Amino acid sequence: WNLDRNQRLRVEYVNPMQFLEPERMDLVCKLFYIDCREKHQNENLARELYKEHLRAFSFGTFTEPGSEEKNTLDKYFEAFDNLIENTRLNGLKADQSVVPVGANHSILDGSHRTAVAIYYKYPLPVVRIEGVSKRYDYEFFQNRKLKKCYLDLMAYLYILFAEHCYVACLWPRADRQKKIAKAEALIKETAGIVYRKRIRLNYH
Repeated sequence: WNLDRNQRLRVEYVNPMQFLEPERMDLVCKLFYIDCREKHQNENLARELYKEHLRAFSFGTFTEPGSEEKNTLDKYFEAFDNLIENTRLNGLKADQSVVPVGANHSILDGSHRTAVAIYYKYPLPVVRIEGVSKRYDYEFFQNRKLKKCYLDLMAYLYILFAEHCYVACLWPRADRQKKIAKAEALIKETAGIVYRKRIRLNYH
């Protein structure tokens, strides 16, 4: 990111819920995994969703840039399980790691730590970095060929985990009048669009 290595950054402890935004839809996959692990429910489905969203992230390689030792799915599960256990007991400490945050509350690294902090309601240590952002919304995963059934599940999970979610239904007549784009532009003036889906209804 062309950062100055000698730059001094101030560490803040913040409420991690602010980072559960449409641009980071991947967080719900981690939250679902934690929730199912804690409750011992739907664990196979949670592991499957976690695996498939990682496959989309890594183009099927299950490697993480900057953490070359994390190069298999099993290592991802092991590292995440260890993080969950350690954070649940001890919280997150800035002297161990901080999460870099870019423009518009964009998490640049540390989505697993952010998800754990959200779930256990721990303050998250962050540093602010100007002029950098990342976007992992539903269109990112759609473009990476994540199956529609997983995208649907992620949208449903977003409703469960996030705050202040709403559904807008735009009828076919709006499309014929070319007003869908205008409606979406109006929505984006005050909110983000988490997910968009076209559904054909019958008379029932």
